[in-house]
Amino acid sequence: MILLKKISIIFQIMLILIFLSQVHIHPLPLTETCYIIPDGEIEFLFQEQLHKLNNFYRAEQISLGFGIIQNLSMTLYSQLLHQGSYTNGNKTAIGDSFMKISYFLGRYYHEIINLGLIIKFRFPTGEDSYIDNRWGDINFGKNELKIGPVARLKLNRALNIHMSLFYLMRESENESFYSGFKVNLIRLESYKSFFGFNPYAEGAFFEKKRLMNDYFIFNIAINTEFLLPVLPFIEIQFSRRVRETSRPAHEHEPLPLNSEPILISAGSRYFFSLSNYLGLYGLINPADSKKNLKWLIGIEGGLLF
Repeated sequence: MILLKKISIIFQIMLILIFLSQVHIHPLPLTETCYIIPDGEIEFLFQEQLHKLNNFYRAEQISLGFGIIQNLSMTLYSQLLHQGSYTNGNKTAIGDSFMKISYFLGRYYHEIINLGLIIKFRFPTGEDSYIDNRWGDINFGKNELKIGPVARLKLNRALNIHMSLFYLMRESENESFYSGFKVNLIRLESYKSFFGFNPYAEGAFFEKKRLMNDYFIFNIAINTEFLLPVLPFIEIQFSRRVRETSRPAHEHEPLPLNSEPILISAGSRYFFSLSNYLGLYGLINPADSKKNLKWLIGIEGGLLF
């Protein structure tokens, strides 16, 4: 019996040490991290959210991720939206789809600093919010492209700080999002616009007038490993329009969730193994938002196979 207890203690210590090196880097509800799906493996993720705007909405998101090669992974997302709470839902629709490409840049300064790069595409498979904004800020129905670095600071064995800074490019009403890239090599226009990257060229992807609908988004999150296999976390997100507009408020574009000026989230995850977990979290919008998100509650789960 004494031998079995010793073996059990050793096993638990080994398991905790493995947890310490891996589980804390999974992406959080608001904050992207340096997490990369292991090479050759597949990850399944599920989220269920209850949103409170003027009315209740529900959003279900299913994700399938692939470890492509070492330090590079891709995740595909799809959404199903519901009007009303769980007891009085009255309409269901398909939401937008996403594709995220994550690349791990490396570890630096005695592995205290981890860096990565993320590119995330939104595809308008949901209803166009310029035409029908019945889904509030849980659906956009237009193209988006988000790109930026992510970082993790491992301060000690029980505390991690995650940060990200994204530039979010959003499609405006009556705009052809990707037409701004000029890739026809036999046309002079492509070279004058520097293939769409010249901000002074008319119709270019980075033309100044397009910036009115773009945002900077900064996230910072803290999670601790002190309570393993339970990992609590808290995070905050700030966003700001790149170029403020003087148009009347009613003419502003509809704002999806990531355009709120500030969002605060907190929650916890329980890991059954290195990569399989269930989580519960809540999110609030401190601003007095009359039309957009007030708060949400979500549950989530992850399975790696």
